[in-house]
Amino acid sequence: MMVSGVFKGIWRKTRSIRECIRRKLSNIGPLGILWSYKKTIANGKKVYVRLMKRYGANTRIYIEHYPGTGDVYITCALLENYHKMYGLGENYIVTLVGNSSKKIASLLNIRDTEVLTQQESDDMIRYLCFMGGHIKNTTILHYGPGVLYTRILDDLASYNGLDFMTMYMNTVFKDMDWTRDSIRFVEAPNADELAREYFDTQNLRLGHTAVLFPYANTIEHLPMEFWEEFARHLREIGFSVCTNVEPGGVAIPGTTPVFVPYSVLANFVELAGTVVGLRSGVFDILAHANCRKYILYPTPNYFKFGVGSIMDYFSLIDMGIGEKIDEYEFERIYVKECFKCVFFDICNNSGVTVPNGIYDRNGDYSHPELFVFHKYSTKEIATDGSR
Repeated sequence: MMVSGVFKGIWRKTRSIRECIRRKLSNIGPLGILWSYKKTIANGKKVYVRLMKRYGANTRIYIEHYPGTGDVYITCALLENYHKMYGLGENYIVTLVGNSSKKIASLLNIRDTEVLTQQESDDMIRYLCFMGGHIKNTTILHYGPGVLYTRILDDLASYNGLDFMTMYMNTVFKDMDWTRDSIRFVEAPNADELAREYFDTQNLRLGHTAVLFPYANTIEHLPMEFWEEFARHLREIGFSVCTNVEPGGVAIPGTTPVFVPYSVLANFVELAGTVVGLRSGVFDILAHANCRKYILYPTPNYFKFGVGSIMDYFSLIDMGIGEKIDEYEFERIYVKECFKCVFFDICNNSGVTVPNGIYDRNGDYSHPELFVFHKYSTKEIATDGSR
């Protein structure tokens, strides 16, 4: 036992030396090629072969390599029509990264899914690239996977008004006949009943509840004190306020924490009436929900997405998949002013008179263009799509 322990200790201590040797060898031409093949491409081949054995050689593989909620939702929502349009047979599977992605796919009639790690997904894409088009039964459901040269397309984001949906429809789902009604998902059979249970058990007000989504993966969070003040003022005008947060997550102080599954979420927010949150993939899912949605796009001067901002590229209104939406883009030094603007818009849309003392109105906040770069609303969109 002691001898075994000694050898293990030596093996661990020499790990850094071994890694250094590997790096040096991988920089030598032929050895580097062999090393790269063994480390990534061979692993990708194993993943591909495993899927073929499990599902059959006549099965088509769709690869959703990115675990973003909105990406998975949109691609899975459009996939069935795309698959039929090209007559690609009946059998197909969708590979996804992470169990959360699998939950979204299950709401969109995707029958067969396979959850991979990010490394497995990336390695399989590398293997397909290595095969140079000799494998015909795979499609990557993203315009710019990080391991492919096409990732350069991200630099075109917002160029000449290029939005996220337009990018998808001209790359992944090219020539597909698409309408905004294509973006739908299957609700739970008793979704409305399940949604109402939250209102009963949490003492929330039907039609007068604000559901807050303060977290997003691609946007830096706003200071909690602004959310807390905003929630307090909503309660002062008669709203019940809840934070949709995963179990163990941090809810906005003074709000009711709830965790509503995707299959019930649209029904829940429709019963609530009002949703406020940072732009995240959840708003792709809620785009058609029959409630008012106030979406925040904080944009520091130094942050850009492609050649524009987050709102330029991910605006639900520009993407054409939403209704009853107000979108706000603002510099982070104006966080409080933006929350004031949202608050007064909620009051106006709800027919509520603002009591004295709520959000001291030093200055005229009825003109958000004074501090907000853009404020778009679906009611401003003409029938021809122009503003």
